[in-house]
Amino acid sequence: MKFKHYAGIFGALVFLAGCASFYTSRISASEVSRMLQSASDAYQAGDYETATSFWSPLAIRGNAAAQFAMGYMVEEGEGVQQDFGTALRWYERAADQGHALAQYHQGKMYQGGLGVPADTLQAAKWYVLAARQGDPTAQFSLAILYINDPAVTCAAVVPRNCVALLGETPDLSLGAIWYRLAAEQGMSEAQNNLGGLYGAGLGVPQDTIQAYAWFSVAADQGNAAAAENREIAAAGMSPDSLIEARALAADYNTLYVAPNR
Repeated sequence: MKFKHYAGIFGALVFLAGCASFYTSRISASEVSRMLQSASDAYQAGDYETATSFWSPLAIRGNAAAQFAMGYMVEEGEGVQQDFGTALRWYERAADQGHALAQYHQGKMYQGGLGVPADTLQAAKWYVLAARQGDPTAQFSLAILYINDPAVTCAAVVPRNCVALLGETPDLSLGAIWYRLAAEQGMSEAQNNLGGLYGAGLGVPQDTIQAYAWFSVAADQGNAAAAENREIAAAGMSPDSLIEARALAADYNTLYVAPNR
């Protein structure tokens, strides 16, 4: 996943992250904002050396947005030597300050065993922090682990009485919840997978109308798997159910299409 995909989110975060460190490091908030913007502009232009010259001193002083940026550049090997261990350390510094993208990437490193032994439970614990802040990729990744990885359980990730709160299949229920949150932000992969859960009745009541509607909104965003699933769902529906499903799909297309479509 390339950093350019985060350009809009990054621009929204850089002026908010790491504020507590500005004063102790004797750099004014306005100067930090200018440096972060200059770094972002240089990065988008492919001038990684200039971007690093702005991000690096801020990252060292504790600015979370700059720490995330340094971690990403080191992970990708952009303008610097690729080094997963160093990337992980930068991500952790930013993640510990609550930076959602850093938390997601920290989880991804643990899940993939990049710079650290693979540990899906540790990955899930980082994903949930980012997911709670609304990061759709973290929500999607967390849902996948809850549904597919037996080591990742509700009780292990969020210690509490999960069965009492969510029923006899708490991990599937949580997976469905996180898929839906990502789906409602327009993520077609989450929409397709949520449709699959409704079709099979996993973590949610079985509902072919809901399944069709979620497949449809994902398919209309270009998701080929969802388009195929929509046809499969339609083939098993009555004419009246299909009319209802198409009406719901039209509503979902209004509500849940990715903003950058």
